Amino acid sequence: MPQQQTTNYDGQSQGDDNAEQTGLIAHESTQSVSTVIPFNEEITTAKNRLHLLLERLSEDSVELRRRLDLLEPRQVEAEQALRQHLAELETLTETTRAISSTLQTVEEGQGQLKEQTAAEFKELFLALEKIDHRVVALEPTPAKVRLLDEKLSRVDEQLNKSTEELFAQTNELGRRSDRNESYISDLKRRNYKLEEFTHHLSVASKRLGQSFSFRSRLFGAGLALVLLALLTLGYLFDQEHQLNELQQLHQASNQALIQTNREALTAQNENIKSIEQSINPSFDVNSSAITIAVHDSDWVLLQKPEQMTIELYGTRNKSEAFNYIRKVQSLLVEPVSYVKTELRGRDWYVVLYGIYATEVEGRAMMSVLPSVLRQQNPTVRQFGWIQQLL
Repeated sequence: MPQQQTTNYDGQSQGDDNAEQTGLIAHESTQSVSTVIPFNEEITTAKNRLHLLLERLSEDSVELRRRLDLLEPRQVEAEQALRQHLAELETLTETTRAISSTLQTVEEGQGQLKEQTAAEFKELFLALEKIDHRVVALEPTPAKVRLLDEKLSRVDEQLNKSTEELFAQTNELGRRSDRNESYISDLKRRNYKLEEFTHHLSVASKRLGQSFSFRSRLFGAGLALVLLALLTLGYLFDQEHQLNELQQLHQASNQALIQTNREALTAQNENIKSIEQSINPSFDVNSSAITIAVHDSDWVLLQKPEQMTIELYGTRNKSEAFNYIRKVQSLLVEPVSYVKTELRGRDWYVVLYGIYATEVEGRAMMSVLPSVLRQQNPTVRQFGWIQQLL
Protein backbone atom coordinates (compact mmCIF):
# COMPACT_ATOMS: atom_id res chain seq x y z
CA MET A 1 0.00 0.00 0.00
CA PRO A 2 2.49 2.39 0.71
CA GLN A 3 4.20 1.57 -2.59
CA GLN A 4 1.01 2.17 -4.61
CA GLN A 5 0.45 5.46 -3.07
CA THR A 6 3.87 6.43 -4.07
CA THR A 7 3.26 5.47 -7.65
CA ASN A 8 0.07 7.46 -7.87
CA TYR A 9 1.81 10.36 -6.46
CA ASP A 10 4.52 10.12 -9.07
CA GLY A 11 2.00 9.80 -11.90
CA GLN A 12 0.13 12.76 -10.70
CA SER A 13 3.36 14.71 -10.65
CA GLN A 14 4.23 13.74 -14.18
CA GLY A 15 0.85 14.73 -15.38
CA ASP A 16 1.12 18.06 -13.84
CA ASP A 17 4.49 18.55 -15.48
CA ASN A 18 3.18 17.68 -18.91
CA ALA A 19 0.31 20.05 -18.46
CA GLU A 20 2.66 22.81 -17.57
CA GLN A 21 4.90 22.10 -20.56
CA THR A 22 1.94 22.12 -22.87
CA GLY A 23 0.83 25.44 -21.52
CA LEU A 24 4.25 26.86 -21.99
CA ILE A 25 4.47 25.71 -25.59
CA ALA A 26 1.07 27.19 -26.29
CA HIS A 27 2.09 30.42 -24.71
CA GLU A 28 5.38 30.54 -26.67
CA SER A 29 3.55 29.81 -29.92
CA THR A 30 1.24 32.65 -29.26
CA GLN A 31 4.14 34.92 -28.57
CA SER A 32 6.05 33.76 -31.66
CA VAL A 33 3.06 34.40 -33.87
CA SER A 34 2.66 37.75 -32.35
CA THR A 35 6.36 38.55 -33.05
CA VAL A 36 6.62 37.30 -36.67
CA ILE A 37 5.01 40.34 -38.20
CA PRO A 38 7.42 42.88 -36.64
CA PHE A 39 10.40 40.69 -37.59
CA ASN A 40 9.32 40.72 -41.25
CA GLU A 41 9.08 44.47 -41.12
CA GLU A 42 12.61 44.59 -39.70
CA ILE A 43 13.85 42.34 -42.52
CA THR A 44 12.26 44.64 -45.07
CA THR A 45 13.80 47.64 -43.43
CA ALA A 46 17.15 45.84 -43.35
CA LYS A 47 16.82 45.01 -47.04
CA ASN A 48 16.08 48.62 -47.84
CA ARG A 49 19.07 49.67 -45.83
CA LEU A 50 21.13 47.01 -47.58
CA HIS A 51 20.06 48.38 -50.97
CA LEU A 52 20.98 51.87 -49.86
CA LEU A 53 24.33 50.57 -48.63
CA LEU A 54 24.90 48.77 -51.93
CA GLU A 55 24.10 51.93 -53.86
CA ARG A 56 26.44 53.94 -51.65
CA LEU A 57 29.06 51.19 -52.01
CA SER A 58 28.78 51.30 -55.79
CA GLU A 59 29.05 55.08 -55.71
CA ASP A 60 32.03 54.80 -53.37
CA SER A 61 33.64 52.21 -55.65
CA VAL A 62 33.17 54.55 -58.63
CA GLU A 63 34.65 57.42 -56.61
CA LEU A 64 37.44 55.15 -55.43
CA ARG A 65 38.15 54.07 -58.98
CA ARG A 66 38.22 57.71 -60.08
CA ARG A 67 40.58 58.53 -57.24
CA LEU A 68 42.74 55.53 -58.16
CA ASP A 69 42.86 56.81 -61.72
CA LEU A 70 43.96 60.17 -60.34
CA LEU A 71 46.49 58.52 -58.03
CA GLU A 72 48.22 56.46 -60.73
CA PRO A 73 50.25 59.41 -62.16
CA ARG A 74 51.08 60.52 -58.62
CA GLN A 75 52.17 56.99 -57.87
CA VAL A 76 54.47 57.06 -60.90
CA GLU A 77 55.84 60.42 -59.79
CA ALA A 78 56.22 59.07 -56.28
CA GLU A 79 58.09 56.04 -57.61
CA GLN A 80 60.37 58.30 -59.69
CA ALA A 81 60.93 60.54 -56.67
CA LEU A 82 61.62 57.45 -54.59
CA ARG A 83 64.15 56.22 -57.15
CA GLN A 84 65.73 59.68 -57.20
CA HIS A 85 65.89 59.71 -53.42
CA LEU A 86 67.44 56.25 -53.49
CA ALA A 87 70.06 57.46 -55.98
CA GLU A 88 70.71 60.50 -53.81
CA LEU A 89 70.95 58.20 -50.82
CA GLU A 90 73.55 56.09 -52.65
CA THR A 91 75.45 59.26 -53.60
CA LEU A 92 75.22 60.43 -50.03
CA THR A 93 76.51 57.05 -48.87
CA GLU A 94 79.47 57.27 -51.25
CA THR A 95 80.09 60.85 -50.10
CA THR A 96 79.98 59.68 -46.50
CA ARG A 97 82.48 56.95 -47.30
CA ALA A 98 84.71 59.49 -49.05
CA ILE A 99 84.41 61.82 -46.06
CA SER A 100 85.29 58.96 -43.75
CA SER A 101 88.33 58.16 -45.89
CA THR A 102 89.27 61.84 -45.94
CA LEU A 103 88.89 62.05 -42.18
CA GLN A 104 91.10 59.01 -41.81
CA THR A 105 93.66 60.61 -44.13
CA VAL A 106 93.40 63.86 -42.15
CA GLU A 107 93.94 61.97 -38.91
CA GLU A 108 96.99 60.29 -40.40
CA GLY A 109 98.19 63.69 -41.66
CA GLN A 110 97.61 65.16 -38.22
CA GLY A 111 99.72 62.40 -36.75
CA GLN A 112 102.48 63.08 -39.25
CA LEU A 113 102.08 66.82 -38.64
CA LYS A 114 102.41 66.26 -34.90
CA GLU A 115 105.56 64.24 -35.46
CA GLN A 116 106.92 66.86 -37.86
CA THR A 117 106.00 69.67 -35.44
CA ALA A 118 107.72 67.82 -32.63
CA ALA A 119 110.83 67.41 -34.80
CA GLU A 120 110.71 71.11 -35.77
CA PHE A 121 110.35 72.11 -32.12
CA LYS A 122 113.33 69.92 -31.31
CA GLU A 123 115.36 71.59 -34.06
CA LEU A 124 114.14 74.99 -32.81
CA PHE A 125 115.29 74.21 -29.29
CA LEU A 126 118.67 73.10 -30.64
CA ALA A 127 118.88 76.31 -32.68
CA LEU A 128 118.01 78.35 -29.59
CA GLU A 129 120.73 76.56 -27.66
CA LYS A 130 123.18 77.37 -30.46
CA ILE A 131 122.02 80.99 -30.39
CA ASP A 132 122.56 81.07 -26.65
CA HIS A 133 126.07 79.72 -27.17
CA ARG A 134 126.66 82.33 -29.88
CA VAL A 135 125.30 85.06 -27.63
CA VAL A 136 127.63 83.94 -24.88
CA ALA A 137 130.49 83.80 -27.40
CA LEU A 138 129.67 87.31 -28.65
CA GLU A 139 129.42 88.90 -25.22
CA PRO A 140 132.10 91.61 -24.87
CA THR A 141 133.89 90.06 -21.94
CA PRO A 142 136.97 91.84 -20.52
CA ALA A 143 139.19 89.05 -21.86
CA LYS A 144 137.84 89.52 -25.40
CA VAL A 145 138.18 93.30 -25.17
CA ARG A 146 141.74 92.91 -23.91
CA LEU A 147 142.53 90.48 -26.74
CA LEU A 148 141.08 92.92 -29.27
CA ASP A 149 143.16 95.74 -27.80
CA GLU A 150 146.26 93.58 -28.09
CA LYS A 151 145.48 92.80 -31.74
CA LEU A 152 144.92 96.48 -32.49
CA SER A 153 148.17 97.37 -30.73
CA ARG A 154 150.06 94.79 -32.81
CA VAL A 155 148.49 96.16 -35.96
CA ASP A 156 149.49 99.70 -35.00
CA GLU A 157 153.04 98.52 -34.31
CA GLN A 158 153.21 96.71 -37.65
CA LEU A 159 151.81 99.76 -39.43
CA ASN A 160 154.38 102.01 -37.77
CA LYS A 161 157.17 99.57 -38.60
CA SER A 162 156.02 99.31 -42.21
CA THR A 163 155.79 103.09 -42.43
CA GLU A 164 159.34 103.45 -41.10
CA GLU A 165 160.60 100.80 -43.55
CA LEU A 166 158.78 102.57 -46.36
CA PHE A 167 160.37 105.91 -45.41
CA ALA A 168 163.83 104.25 -45.18
CA GLN A 169 163.38 102.61 -48.60
CA THR A 170 162.13 105.91 -50.00
CA ASN A 171 165.23 107.67 -48.64
CA GLU A 172 167.45 104.91 -50.09
CA LEU A 173 165.74 105.34 -53.42
CA GLY A 174 166.34 109.09 -53.20
CA ARG A 175 170.03 108.51 -52.43
CA ARG A 176 170.31 106.14 -55.39
CA SER A 177 168.62 108.72 -57.59
CA ASP A 178 171.14 111.34 -56.41
CA ARG A 179 173.94 108.87 -57.11
CA ASN A 180 172.60 108.27 -60.58
CA GLU A 181 172.43 111.98 -61.19
CA SER A 182 176.06 112.38 -60.06
CA TYR A 183 177.05 109.47 -62.29
CA ILE A 184 175.29 111.07 -65.24
CA SER A 185 177.11 114.32 -64.51
CA ASP A 186 180.38 112.40 -64.45
CA LEU A 187 179.48 110.85 -67.82
CA LYS A 188 178.80 114.30 -69.22
CA ARG A 189 182.12 115.52 -67.88
CA ARG A 190 183.96 112.56 -69.43
CA ASN A 191 182.17 113.15 -72.71
CA TYR A 192 183.29 116.75 -72.61
CA LYS A 193 186.91 115.60 -71.98
CA LEU A 194 186.56 113.17 -74.89
CA GLU A 195 185.47 116.02 -77.12
CA GLU A 196 188.52 118.03 -75.96
CA PHE A 197 190.77 115.04 -76.64
CA THR A 198 189.26 114.70 -80.11
CA HIS A 199 189.88 118.38 -80.75
CA HIS A 200 193.51 118.08 -79.60
CA LEU A 201 193.95 115.00 -81.78
CA SER A 202 192.58 116.79 -84.80
CA VAL A 203 194.96 119.74 -84.15
CA ALA A 204 197.86 117.31 -83.80
CA SER A 205 196.86 115.61 -87.04
CA LYS A 206 196.88 118.96 -88.80
CA ARG A 207 200.32 119.77 -87.45
CA LEU A 208 201.59 116.34 -88.44
CA GLY A 209 200.21 116.80 -91.88
CA GLN A 210 202.26 119.91 -92.51
CA SER A 211 205.51 117.92 -92.21
CA PHE A 212 204.58 114.93 -94.45
CA SER A 213 203.47 114.59 -97.98
CA PHE A 214 199.86 114.85 -98.89
CA ARG A 215 199.49 111.06 -99.19
CA SER A 216 201.19 110.46 -95.89
CA ARG A 217 199.08 113.13 -94.27
CA LEU A 218 195.94 111.67 -95.70
CA PHE A 219 196.91 108.17 -94.51
CA GLY A 220 197.87 109.44 -91.07
CA ALA A 221 194.69 111.47 -90.74
CA GLY A 222 192.59 108.45 -91.73
CA LEU A 223 194.44 106.18 -89.34
CA ALA A 224 194.09 108.72 -86.55
CA LEU A 225 190.41 109.10 -87.22
CA VAL A 226 189.97 105.30 -87.20
CA LEU A 227 191.84 105.00 -83.92
CA LEU A 228 189.86 107.90 -82.52
CA ALA A 229 186.58 106.32 -83.64
CA LEU A 230 187.57 102.95 -82.14
CA LEU A 231 188.56 104.55 -78.86
CA THR A 232 185.39 106.63 -78.80
CA LEU A 233 183.16 103.64 -79.60
CA GLY A 234 184.85 101.49 -76.98
CA TYR A 235 184.48 104.19 -74.39
CA LEU A 236 180.86 104.85 -75.33
CA PHE A 237 180.01 101.11 -75.28
CA ASP A 238 181.59 100.78 -71.90
CA GLN A 239 179.69 103.78 -70.55
CA GLU A 240 176.43 102.55 -72.06
CA HIS A 241 176.96 99.12 -70.53
CA GLN A 242 177.61 100.64 -67.13
CA LEU A 243 174.57 102.91 -67.51
CA ASN A 244 172.36 99.93 -68.47
CA GLU A 245 173.59 97.95 -65.49
CA LEU A 246 172.91 100.94 -63.26
CA GLN A 247 169.39 101.35 -64.68
CA GLN A 248 168.67 97.61 -64.26
CA LEU A 249 169.94 97.76 -60.71
CA HIS A 250 167.76 100.81 -60.10
CA GLN A 251 164.68 99.10 -61.57
CA ALA A 252 165.34 95.91 -59.59
CA SER A 253 165.65 97.90 -56.38
CA ASN A 254 162.42 99.76 -57.20
CA GLN A 255 160.61 96.49 -57.94
CA ALA A 256 161.89 94.95 -54.72
CA LEU A 257 160.81 98.03 -52.80
CA ILE A 258 157.34 97.98 -54.41
CA GLN A 259 156.99 94.24 -53.78
CA THR A 260 158.06 94.64 -50.14
CA ASN A 261 155.60 97.48 -49.62
CA ARG A 262 152.86 95.50 -51.35
CA GLU A 263 153.47 92.47 -49.13
CA ALA A 264 153.51 94.66 -46.05
CA LEU A 265 150.25 96.36 -47.06
CA THR A 266 148.67 92.97 -47.87
CA ALA A 267 149.65 91.64 -44.45
CA GLN A 268 148.25 94.73 -42.77
CA ASN A 269 145.05 94.41 -44.81
CA GLU A 270 144.67 90.78 -43.73
CA ASN A 271 145.14 91.80 -40.11
CA ILE A 272 142.53 94.53 -40.48
CA LYS A 273 140.14 92.06 -42.12
CA SER A 274 140.64 89.56 -39.31
CA ILE A 275 139.89 92.26 -36.75
CA GLU A 276 136.79 93.31 -38.68
CA GLN A 277 135.66 89.69 -38.77
CA SER A 278 136.21 89.35 -35.02
CA ILE A 279 134.18 92.50 -34.39
CA ASN A 280 131.45 91.71 -36.93
CA PRO A 281 131.67 88.13 -38.30
CA SER A 282 129.04 88.65 -41.04
CA PHE A 283 130.40 91.94 -42.34
CA ASP A 284 131.02 91.85 -46.10
CA VAL A 285 134.69 92.82 -46.35
CA ASN A 286 134.38 93.17 -50.12
CA SER A 287 132.25 96.27 -49.55
CA SER A 288 135.33 98.17 -48.46
CA ALA A 289 133.67 101.49 -49.19
CA ILE A 290 131.35 101.00 -46.19
CA THR A 291 132.96 102.85 -43.29
CA ILE A 292 130.21 102.46 -40.67
CA ALA A 293 129.49 99.46 -38.44
CA VAL A 294 126.84 97.14 -39.89
CA HIS A 295 125.32 94.68 -37.41
CA ASP A 296 123.89 91.29 -38.37
CA SER A 297 121.03 89.07 -37.14
CA ASP A 298 122.95 88.04 -34.01
CA TRP A 299 122.94 91.66 -32.87
CA VAL A 300 119.22 91.97 -33.69
CA LEU A 301 118.45 88.89 -31.55
CA LEU A 302 120.16 90.57 -28.58
CA GLN A 303 117.81 93.59 -28.64
CA LYS A 304 114.77 93.89 -26.39
CA PRO A 305 111.63 92.54 -28.15
CA GLU A 306 109.50 95.52 -27.09
CA GLN A 307 111.86 98.09 -28.64
CA MET A 308 111.23 99.52 -32.11
CA THR A 309 113.35 100.08 -35.21
CA ILE A 310 112.86 101.48 -38.74
CA GLU A 311 112.88 99.23 -41.80
CA LEU A 312 114.61 101.40 -44.42
CA TYR A 313 115.10 99.06 -47.37
CA GLY A 314 114.32 95.53 -48.55
CA THR A 315 115.72 93.51 -51.45
CA ARG A 316 116.25 89.92 -52.62
CA ASN A 317 120.00 90.46 -53.18
CA LYS A 318 122.49 90.84 -50.34
CA SER A 319 124.89 92.93 -52.45
CA GLU A 320 122.09 95.39 -53.25
CA ALA A 321 121.46 95.82 -49.51
CA PHE A 322 125.14 96.67 -48.95
CA ASN A 323 125.15 98.98 -51.99
CA TYR A 324 122.21 100.85 -50.44
CA ILE A 325 124.09 101.17 -47.12
CA ARG A 326 127.21 102.35 -48.98
CA LYS A 327 125.22 105.08 -50.82
CA VAL A 328 123.42 106.49 -47.77
CA GLN A 329 125.99 105.81 -45.03
CA SER A 330 126.84 109.51 -44.70
CA LEU A 331 123.23 110.13 -43.57
CA LEU A 332 123.10 107.28 -41.04
CA VAL A 333 123.86 108.34 -37.46
CA GLU A 334 121.92 105.60 -35.60
CA PRO A 335 122.92 101.89 -35.36
CA VAL A 336 122.49 100.08 -38.71
CA SER A 337 121.79 96.36 -39.10
CA TYR A 338 120.62 93.92 -41.73
CA VAL A 339 118.77 90.61 -41.44
CA LYS A 340 117.95 87.77 -43.82
CA THR A 341 114.29 86.67 -43.83
CA GLU A 342 111.96 85.03 -46.35
CA LEU A 343 109.29 86.61 -48.56
CA ARG A 344 107.04 84.31 -50.62
CA GLY A 345 109.49 81.46 -50.26
CA ARG A 346 112.56 83.44 -51.38
CA ASP A 347 115.41 85.15 -49.50
CA TRP A 348 114.70 88.74 -48.45
CA TYR A 349 117.36 91.08 -47.00
CA VAL A 350 116.15 94.00 -44.86
CA VAL A 351 118.14 97.07 -43.71
CA LEU A 352 117.16 98.27 -40.21
CA TYR A 353 117.96 101.63 -38.64
CA GLY A 354 118.01 102.83 -35.02
CA ILE A 355 116.66 101.63 -31.65
CA TYR A 356 113.59 103.38 -30.19
CA ALA A 357 111.66 102.81 -26.97
CA THR A 358 108.15 103.29 -28.40
CA GLU A 359 106.40 103.29 -31.75
CA VAL A 360 105.63 107.00 -31.33
CA GLU A 361 109.34 107.76 -30.97
CA GLY A 362 110.12 105.63 -34.04
CA ARG A 363 107.48 107.40 -36.14
CA ALA A 364 108.71 110.79 -34.96
CA MET A 365 112.24 109.86 -36.04
CA MET A 366 110.97 108.50 -39.36
CA SER A 367 109.14 111.77 -40.09
CA VAL A 368 112.39 113.79 -39.86
CA LEU A 369 114.54 111.43 -41.95
CA PRO A 370 116.17 112.94 -45.06
CA SER A 371 114.15 112.59 -48.24
CA VAL A 372 116.67 110.10 -49.63
CA LEU A 373 115.98 107.72 -46.72
CA ARG A 374 112.20 108.10 -47.16
CA GLN A 375 112.15 107.13 -50.85
CA GLN A 376 111.65 103.41 -50.09
CA ASN A 377 108.63 104.04 -47.80
CA PRO A 378 110.25 103.09 -44.45
CA THR A 379 108.16 101.34 -41.78
CA VAL A 380 108.42 101.16 -37.99
CA ARG A 381 108.93 97.54 -36.86
CA GLN A 382 109.15 95.87 -33.47
CA PHE A 383 112.29 93.90 -32.72
CA GLY A 384 110.18 91.05 -31.32
CA TRP A 385 108.33 90.68 -34.64
CA ILE A 386 111.63 90.64 -36.54
CA GLN A 387 113.16 88.15 -34.12
CA GLN A 388 110.27 85.73 -34.78
CA LEU A 389 111.15 85.78 -38.49
CA LEU A 390 114.79 84.79 -37.90
